Amino acid sequence: MAKISGLLSIFLYVKDIEWDAGCHKSNNLNMNAKETMKSCLKSSTINQVKSTMIYIFWTCSDNIEAKKVSKSLLSQRLIACANIFPIASVYRWKDNIEEGKEVKVILKTQSKHFNAIQHYIKNNCNYAIPEISQVDIVHGNSDYVSWLINETEIPNLSYSNYPLREVIYDIPHE
Repeated sequence: MAKISGLLSIFLYVKDIEWDAGCHKSNNLNMNAKETMKSCLKSSTINQVKSTMIYIFWTCSDNIEAKKVSKSLLSQRLIACANIFPIASVYRWKDNIEEGKEVKVILKTQSKHFNAIQHYIKNNCNYAIPEISQVDIVHGNSDYVSWLINETEIPNLSYSNYPLREVIYDIPHE
């Protein structure tokens, strides 16, 4: 992996021919990673914008709950999309190590909707302490981000009824 100008690029080396994840096969086999990234940034294959888009990771008990809450959030225009995955979990609960089947939901939305979504999930889910985690999407496909913003715009919305997050965790990254 090479980190250049804040962008992460993954390069695959197959028989000394450099391929990259965002562009085409390098025409110049001697081209180094920095030159390849510059070439990619100039090409039309990278179409990114800084965004206010976030993913919200939520874990719930079953597929029925995941779909019910997701559809309600969609109908309220608080999210643009939900991805629902069955998962196996191992966790500590009340001094015991537990194992179980759960459902991981990735909710795609704008950062301004986090508190409302968190409030809704807490009041409509089966878990006493649900995981509700925000992941900021720093860059994204501009067409996708525009679609997401359009799908989650709510005219004349006021968030005064939703409390601010009690705790904000800053996870350091390298």
